Amino acid sequence: MSWTPIVQYSFENHAAVDESGNGNYGLVELPNPNRWIDAPEPGIASAILYDHPQSKITIPTKPTFANWAGFRVNILFKAAPYNRRLNLVEGDGSFAFFIEKDGALTGTIFDGSKWYGVASRPGTVLPDHWYFAEFRYDPASIMVLRLNNVRVGLFVSHADPVRPVGSGGIKIGYWPGGDERYTFSGLIGPVSISTLDPERELLNHLGKLICADSMGAVGRLEELLPVFEKELTDQEKQRSEESAATLLNAVKLTLAATIGTSTNVNNTISQLQSLSDRANKLLIQNQQAGTDLFVDPKLKPLLEEGYKLIITTSQNARDTLIAQVIKLLAVRPFSEARLAELLERYPQLKRCATGFGTVISQPDGTKGGISDAGKGIADDLEKICRDLWDSCQGNHSDCCDKSTQPSNGGTTSNPKVGRDSCSDVHIHVHCSEPTK
Repeated sequence: MSWTPIVQYSFENHAAVDESGNGNYGLVELPNPNRWIDAPEPGIASAILYDHPQSKITIPTKPTFANWAGFRVNILFKAAPYNRRLNLVEGDGSFAFFIEKDGALTGTIFDGSKWYGVASRPGTVLPDHWYFAEFRYDPASIMVLRLNNVRVGLFVSHADPVRPVGSGGIKIGYWPGGDERYTFSGLIGPVSISTLDPERELLNHLGKLICADSMGAVGRLEELLPVFEKELTDQEKQRSEESAATLLNAVKLTLAATIGTSTNVNNTISQLQSLSDRANKLLIQNQQAGTDLFVDPKLKPLLEEGYKLIITTSQNARDTLIAQVIKLLAVRPFSEARLAELLERYPQLKRCATGFGTVISQPDGTKGGISDAGKGIADDLEKICRDLWDSCQGNHSDCCDKSTQPSNGGTTSNPKVGRDSCSDVHIHVHCSEPTK
């Protein structure tokens, strides 16, 4: 993920000076200056003692506190003994990061009518202990909580956008609602807020293209959660989270581009709604029968219909779809060997591990694949790859290797690669520096 800091406070000068360079200075309100605590712990330059109900830092709202693709909040703190909610960082009418009365670290967003979010187990945050906490919402589709670099909460959200921060601004250790009910108690150290930069993120993905037949590892994150704590490494957990977030965001952005560039918006929405209704009906039928939607041959015509609707709406919609497919190709949670190991040990994961790859790369109608759509995506990916080949000026080992084996030495899951399958395009880009 590509993050751009918009607020960064170290408090080294006994002030909320924005070290991100964006001029988002904080207004510090303390009962007296002796609440600044220097070197409260080795490695921490300064912290603020919150021991008064009106202590707070306010970051006045700005136009740049809107239209965030996602956000990440980091804060170092040590809570005093508590028996109520303690606010860490909250954006007025947008997001909230806090500790519940029962010790659960919690992050929420406002969807316009209600607050919802992710929480750790009760008792996670103990008083009189230093913690480095993170609340991440990216790309407007997944929520993650980390405490001392350990994931303590994850929630696949409703794909709601980040709402603009309201007139109350962003409060550190206080509630934007205007009273002291949630004022923090204890020490707060460095604080930072970053936003997701979608353009930089796409550039990063372009530099990480991998074999198309590894797309099966994308999967559905919800079905991986039960084995997360027991089986996966921290790196695998992070990559799996990125995969699910990328998949959900791809759907959202592609639909937005299709509707936004349509010459007949109402008709396009009607067609998309019809597709959604029929897909949901098919999903329910498969759930009731205990079968997998991704291998249902009835899915194929729905996918082809959706693909054709997108690419015929506008060039922008088609380009958005291709860009999102590129991002999906670039996210690979597991190696082929590791995936095979997990599938053998946890057979229930086979559906979530192979579903998306089946939809895109297998033209066989009995498998539920999309032949025409897969061919179109493959053609576009091949063109993009050849363009990258030209731009990389030879600073890579190979690209667009159209062989029956990936050039990384592994074996393809579909050895009989055909022109109608996007598995025949094995993309490897090893540019030393992305071309601007």
